[in-house]
Amino acid sequence: MTARLPQLLDAATLPLSGRHLVEASAGTGKTHTLADLYLRLVVESGHEVDRILVVTFTKAATAELKTRIRRRLIQARAALNGARPAQDAVDVVLGERVIDVAQAVRRLDAALMGFDRAAIFTLHGFCRSALRDHAFSAGLPMHLEMAEQSDDRATVIAADLWRRLEGTIGDPRRAFGLRRAGLSPAQLLADLKLRLNHPLAVVEAEPVEASAESAAWQALENAWQCFRKQWSSQGAEFRKLLDDNPALNRRRYTADRIERWCGGFSRLSASDELDLGVLRTLEAGVRDDWAALTPTRLAEGVKKDQKAPVHPLFETLGALLACWTRMETAWAGSARAYRRGALDEAATRLSQQRQRLGELNFSDLTVELRDALKGSGGAHLASILRTRFPAALIDEFQDTDPAQFDVFRAIYPDQGGEDGTFLILIGDPKQAIYGFRGADVYAYLGAREHLG
Repeated sequence: MTARLPQLLDAATLPLSGRHLVEASAGTGKTHTLADLYLRLVVESGHEVDRILVVTFTKAATAELKTRIRRRLIQARAALNGARPAQDAVDVVLGERVIDVAQAVRRLDAALMGFDRAAIFTLHGFCRSALRDHAFSAGLPMHLEMAEQSDDRATVIAADLWRRLEGTIGDPRRAFGLRRAGLSPAQLLADLKLRLNHPLAVVEAEPVEASAESAAWQALENAWQCFRKQWSSQGAEFRKLLDDNPALNRRRYTADRIERWCGGFSRLSASDELDLGVLRTLEAGVRDDWAALTPTRLAEGVKKDQKAPVHPLFETLGALLACWTRMETAWAGSARAYRRGALDEAATRLSQQRQRLGELNFSDLTVELRDALKGSGGAHLASILRTRFPAALIDEFQDTDPAQFDVFRAIYPDQGGEDGTFLILIGDPKQAIYGFRGADVYAYLGAREHLG
């Protein structure tokens, strides 16, 4: 029977068939629990170690699991032999359930003797093994080369795409804004490397109206011209108001800040056009908290029971800063759209290069296995892998993506536990390392819903 279990898992009583999703937070003894389940699969189900699939997401975690599982088998063997007292519920359960202690000890001896054959893999290691051993069933060439490192190719392609983007952007003012929004050669390369590690990772980009950036620019230019004209005619009056107004809290509105702000306003108004210099002055002004001179902030910055000073330039400055925020939002949308388009093109070019050379890289492995399991021979391949590994324990499942979940869902379909196979997914969605591996919390939650 398929079940989604609560946070706390009783490894001693969990049925060793069906599909299960366990949410286990850090510090709850998750690795110990996984080792206990492995022990029960060896002793109670009689599975050999090369038929119990254990998958996690890093080489370090794989090494730790191997050590912990082997140690657990040694401890259980000692307990069954009476060499040490049963220390926890699993040992007690084994002692109560195991009718033939000698048989249980033989199974543990065999497991320990053959532990170097234990099927404990990283995700990519498992996918690579499955594709290598069953290339024909997967519809792949019999002799695929593994491209261990694509960084050099990725760097060349990202640099080429950046040169083309610069030519497309043209206007240096627009290039300034898009760079502020994160569009850069380094970001393109980082995006591409993420895609290499996770082929389904995407740059989130809402649809951008072609006119949105143009409209935001026009609004910014109008607001700047309005401020420029008012500053030219009323700047001295405005400065005197700031210097002399008794209501202002002088701990906030110090002489130094007023001097610096007004110097910025003069530079902002010196140009006849909204050029790069003006944009850089605006950028610096936002960092220097020009917003302190907008009506809302002024009302918060006066002494108790005092009224904020009033001047048209306060309103005009507020409108200019609002237009700057709108402009930054438009640049950000355009930058994301550029990044997504460039990433898709770069990934396609890299994929085509690898296909020409007959290569796979590690990130391709999951998608290739997923596609093979969905293809015309997928049911046969899934049956082969399910027979090969009738039990599977997937650790750190919060770091999954949709392709990874599709792989295990295909190999272990929901058959109500009637076929005797066992799949358990263990993870904590709060711990997903999104920035590092592109993990998809929605894939995790989708698995939870699917298994629930």
